[in-house]
Amino acid sequence: MALTGSLVFAVLSAALSSFIFGYNIGVINAPRAVVGQWLRDVKCRRAGGEPNVTLNDLWCTSYPENQTSTRMFSDNPELQTLWSLVSSIFALGALLSAVTLTYFVNRFGRRGTLLINNITAVIGSVCMCVSYYADSFELLIIGRVIIGLNAGINSGAPPMYLTEIAPDDLRGAIGTVHQVVCVMGVFISQILGLPQILGGPRGWPFLFGFSLVPAVLQLATLLFCPESPRHLYLNRHEVEQARKALEFFQAPADVEKQMSDMESDYDKSKDLPRVTIVDLFRDRFLRRVIIICMMVMLSQQFSGNPCSQTMCWEYRDGITRTKAKI
Repeated sequence: MALTGSLVFAVLSAALSSFIFGYNIGVINAPRAVVGQWLRDVKCRRAGGEPNVTLNDLWCTSYPENQTSTRMFSDNPELQTLWSLVSSIFALGALLSAVTLTYFVNRFGRRGTLLINNITAVIGSVCMCVSYYADSFELLIIGRVIIGLNAGINSGAPPMYLTEIAPDDLRGAIGTVHQVVCVMGVFISQILGLPQILGGPRGWPFLFGFSLVPAVLQLATLLFCPESPRHLYLNRHEVEQARKALEFFQAPADVEKQMSDMESDYDKSKDLPRVTIVDLFRDRFLRRVIIICMMVMLSQQFSGNPCSQTMCWEYRDGITRTKAKI
């Protein structure tokens, strides 16, 4: 099967969501000291003081330059708590949206979900950027929650779309694009977070708001790409639309074979019972698969190895196809 230009275009466009996902995972690390100082300044001004001038106040006291990044947190437990909230609230937002992923991708489609999800990327980025000028750490926290909602959807929708538009012999390679671009997003967030670039006292709002760029770029490009052919055929049973999507993504010689495969999968799916989350744990075979994937994903959080998510996607897809045949 040939790699067509339109397929490459769609992959690059969809991968922008993977970039946003990775970028917002890593962006919070580098500017910890400058954002912490900004939080102190906001609290100091709200208390009627003047930053680095008013004495005998934990929020306003000036520290020696080589001790600022450590002492302002160690001397002020409330600041440490506030920073922890700014940092960790992202994960709460991601958790809330991740549990709705199935509803969105089935209701709006894979492509539709990616497009809709850019709304949260735009709003979250604007909130975080504007928080500096509004002198409001509450707005920064709100922005982190919203961008977390974006991340929860982007953790699953991009690889789903990528694997479903890919030809069979390229599915594994294209499926890894999500994690590769995700890691690139983390890497670029660390580079941009350097004090010499956007990690300084006046640059960090633009560092946090940078996700606006790939979000707008994806809105401008993914609109020209069709929905996933498998979603159109298997979920909506829009046969002609699925054929047109295949003709966009794949070479003409491969379209008929893919249509035949999807027709076979559709016929099999009609005889399969609807499986819920609870059923995954009731079935002994599926329960073992879920536990294995959960342990691999848990190990990722402790080791920082992003390859484990791709392994789980590939393992899950392989097991699902095997179970369907059984």
